[in-house]
Amino acid sequence: FFFLFIFSFTFVAPRPELPDHSKHARADDVSTMQATTMSVGGGGQAPIAFQVPNAPPGIKQVAVGSASHVWVVKQDDTLMRLVNGAWQPVMGLASKVSVGADGTVYAVNAQQMVFKFQEPGQWVPVPGALVDVACGSAQHVWGVNAQQEIFQLNVASGQWTKVSGAASQVACGSDGKAYVINVNNDAYWWNGGGWTQVPGVKLKALSVLNGNSVLGIDTTGNVVRFDGATQQWPPVVGSAPGLTCVAHGAGQVYYAVNAAGQLLTAQPGFGGGMGGGMPGMGGMPGAGGMPGGGMP
Repeated sequence: FFFLFIFSFTFVAPRPELPDHSKHARADDVSTMQATTMSVGGGGQAPIAFQVPNAPPGIKQVAVGSASHVWVVKQDDTLMRLVNGAWQPVMGLASKVSVGADGTVYAVNAQQMVFKFQEPGQWVPVPGALVDVACGSAQHVWGVNAQQEIFQLNVASGQWTKVSGAASQVACGSDGKAYVINVNNDAYWWNGGGWTQVPGVKLKALSVLNGNSVLGIDTTGNVVRFDGATQQWPPVVGSAPGLTCVAHGAGQVYYAVNAAGQLLTAQPGFGGGMGGGMPGMGGMPGAGGMPGGGMP
């Protein structure tokens, strides 16, 4: 096992001002949401996705732990979170944020520094240098560095343990189920001793609530879900390419971001029964494969 080196951290100072509307924007009035027609299941059309009213503009990423724990990263790396129906700015800058089902929050910034959020508003530096971080809960945290090496955090020691494989993105559920995507858009899940390839799909983004609830964005921009009964990835939302991020949390909370930087949400249950077990189980091919993907 290898460990990431420990660095001295100085968190980037927060931007001095944020737009006033972001401090008071409310997102709890579903009746004012703008409906967007998107495909569901086998391609039928239904108005199940809505643009979130008064959401901050220019969003590049959304992270969801539950209805009470929704965060966004804007295109200028500023952070906001939803508190009692209102969007509030959070100090500091980040390139990626991850929120666990229990509300635990980790972030990485443009300098590859890693931080854990501590209420009421303090960022605590975490040793290591990462370009992506995934938090399923306080006990389940994974990361990927600039060399596309994959790490799992030993929460007790605060050290990162390197695991096999190579990846560009990582996602983790509240039960510790971890997924990665490599440079070829191949997806794998961690079986406890190696990586099992997820069959039948090419993904550019993932959201993992737990082993039975996995969403992704395929390379055409459609949101797909794993169907354990068929071992397939039917589309959930996204009748046209352009979605860049999807996130879902406990209590059937779903959000997505489109190419225009708009935040979308969806009605509970729109996924059509998200369950059925881990992809690749039941004798699926690819067990034990490494997510190298022809790394340079």
